[in-house]
Amino acid sequence: MLIRRRTYSNKIGIQDGQYQAAVANTRSNIYISEDFGLTWAARGTENYYNDIAISSTGKYQTAVGSSNYRSDDYGLTWNTLNVSSSMHGIAMSSTGQYQTCVTSTQIAYSSDYGVWWTTIDISDYNTIVSKVAMSSDGKYQSILSTGYSNGCVYKSDNYGVTWTKVNSTSSTFIDIAVSSSGQYQSIAAKSGNTVIIYKSSDYGVTWTTVSMQSYSTTLRGIDMSSNGQYQYLSAVIDNYSNIYKSSDYGNNWDINFVNTTNYISGIATSATGKYVDAVFANSSIGYIYNSNDYGVSHTSPVVSTNLSRIVINKLI
Repeated sequence: MLIRRRTYSNKIGIQDGQYQAAVANTRSNIYISEDFGLTWAARGTENYYNDIAISSTGKYQTAVGSSNYRSDDYGLTWNTLNVSSSMHGIAMSSTGQYQTCVTSTQIAYSSDYGVWWTTIDISDYNTIVSKVAMSSDGKYQSILSTGYSNGCVYKSDNYGVTWTKVNSTSSTFIDIAVSSSGQYQSIAAKSGNTVIIYKSSDYGVTWTTVSMQSYSTTLRGIDMSSNGQYQYLSAVIDNYSNIYKSSDYGNNWDINFVNTTNYISGIATSATGKYVDAVFANSSIGYIYNSNDYGVSHTSPVVSTNLSRIVINKLI
């Protein structure tokens, strides 16, 4: 069903990191924060959500999962997305105009703020698509695939219209982050018990690797600042939830935070890298790691459900 898009006034004085949104892959609402992640409100329709994306001002937001929804009023109200269900990942440009979401065998892209979508069948790629990320203008996009035995990357430099396979390895790809320009890209991956960061500094054309840890590891998410300098990785290692931080474009990584009682999931950062949020699960509540100083210190807001993915507005 197509729902006519309403127009809302733009808010004045919005800051980088101010708007944040989080979803859960268990049945729950969409959680929205308008105060840098300090307080949260449940909005939208209860659903099983896999991912969420947000524009640079927070005005446009899209959440995908067993059903898909979009908002053009800062997450206040949500309308059904005109695209097939069971989407795995979603990304949007800074303005919200360009959006791309993925299923196991399809890519869907929109150039009108998520109103209309064009679908590409990728079953011939012999791949299972999981995550997508894009530059702030939407021109450069990358999607991750687990494949049937390998991880691979497909890239687009024309707003998601066509795609080219550029990297294939025996590693398992978990998540991807792309800088504002599209030049810097990082993938969180595993090969056996070794954590590997795949890095590109040429818009995803060529890739190098940084090996980190060799433990029993579950990788959860990765994100970077707009210029690519600050990068954050969430992982569960030997039953400890860890946040890793890189301040040099992903070349070197240090443990920034360790938690022994909550199970970490998604992670996100603002345009500057100053604001960092990660979501944790603890029994029936969701614990949020919330930092406004590059991860030096943090507070711990709580919501009423376990969350799995989180995004922060990147306002340059």
